[in-house]
Amino acid sequence: WREDKEGSWRRLWGTMSSRGEGNIHIAYALSEKKGNAIQMGKLKEYGAEGQVRVSRLDLENPQVEDAGTPDVLVVKMTDILVRSKHDDEAKQVLDRWERFAQLYPAVDFVEPISVQRVVTDRVVVGEKLAKVHEVARGVGAVNPAAYVASSQDDLSSARMEKENVRFPVMCKSITACGTRESHHMGLVFRASGFAKFQPPVLLQNFHDHDGIIYKVFVIGNITHVVRRTSIANTVDLEQSDDVFAFNSQGFNRNLGEELGSPASPLPLKEGALETVTTVLSQAFQMRLFGFDLIVHSQSEHFSIIDVNFFPGYVGFPNFHETLYQFLVNNKR
Repeated sequence: WREDKEGSWRRLWGTMSSRGEGNIHIAYALSEKKGNAIQMGKLKEYGAEGQVRVSRLDLENPQVEDAGTPDVLVVKMTDILVRSKHDDEAKQVLDRWERFAQLYPAVDFVEPISVQRVVTDRVVVGEKLAKVHEVARGVGAVNPAAYVASSQDDLSSARMEKENVRFPVMCKSITACGTRESHHMGLVFRASGFAKFQPPVLLQNFHDHDGIIYKVFVIGNITHVVRRTSIANTVDLEQSDDVFAFNSQGFNRNLGEELGSPASPLPLKEGALETVTTVLSQAFQMRLFGFDLIVHSQSEHFSIIDVNFFPGYVGFPNFHETLYQFLVNNKR
């Protein structure tokens, strides 16, 4: 672990390549909202003059005539992938990108459309996370019991008992992003609370974690951890209502940069974070991603409860410089 000048802790394993930049063209295609938040244009500040170009492609109609073919392309398609299932315009955009990938096979997509499609579906994500937790069981990983309730009948106590799921239980939509409903979830205390959700939904055991969630941001071989607020332990929650409903994007208040002592920035077994990050990257075939990790109360056991492609990286020190070095060093 290394302390950076901002006073937060980062885990580094492996090293960035030190090869020369040569002439490299980095392109990106993001929604207007995402582009403004990430400010990808700042990557231009880190390349030697004449050695790196940074250009923006139209997310809805990618063309390369003016800027030329990029060497590496950061494109976030997750929302379009979700909308393309029921929206003709989004389907046309997706078709354009699939043709683009066929026309320019040498472009290094970060990440390919097929990879991004995986993280839009919580069922598929859950299946992969179950395998990740199994691989990392030796360092304390515990996969929360879960199942998909496809109908009202699947929300019965009998079905929950069969699946080893019990109250209070987390209830989430199947779609992981791209819609308002995808961020609407709740901690359900009793069966009547399911009335606020429409199947199909994912039910997942809730583990007390002292109201703290660890947002882990990954850029290649570099990982940065930010600690944020989460749901309080069940004993501290007001349970007069049937469900504690919330928007998952609302828990964004940073609890501070201090994550622990230099020897133990996270309350996990030694090597746990490195192991999980490596296994996740391999399982999802992603290089730019984030995941949410909770540490079970009064234990070293932990669970990974969400995975995202190219998140906001809020709180990641020297983000643009780190991203630039990653993209340059991963040029094909």
